Amino acid sequence: MHAVLDASDSLPRIGLKGVARVYGERSMLGYLLIRKPLRALRRTLGW
Repeated sequence: MHAVLDASDSLPRIGLKGVARVYGERSMLGYLLIRKPLRALRRTLGW
């Protein structure tokens, strides 16, 4: 990940909480959640 602070804002205080925006391509949430368990199952079964 890469974060960038806006130059116009003053520096944030330590411990300050905020909102992050994530940009990227759309993907299927279900596939992302089961991707690693599926990989482990494939290794176990020897596919």
